[in-house]
Amino acid sequence: MREDLKLIGWGAVNSLEGANKFVVALVRKNIVYNSNHVKHIAENVLGLSYYEGSPQSQFLKKSQEKAFKLTDDNYLYNWSVKQTYITLENMITTTSF
Repeated sequence: MREDLKLIGWGAVNSLEGANKFVVALVRKNIVYNSNHVKHIAENVLGLSYYEGSPQSQFLKKSQEKAFKLTDDNYLYNWSVKQTYITLENMITTTSF
């Protein structure tokens, strides 16, 4: 896997060669209130009944559209990238001590 990552992670070649462990962070695109992934998380991970008109889906829809103004694929993707950075930053902070 390291060799495959070197082809696409040109800035990480030295790190990949020297690290005994590494983390790959991925961003899922197009996550909206009625996407299959959101339904999967709600039902299979959280054990909630989830359908397009459920209180949970309507709360997520309102949050995305009104509070965060995530109204197109570009806004959604950029928001997801920022959320991934927050996760990575917290992981780095906790492993540095």
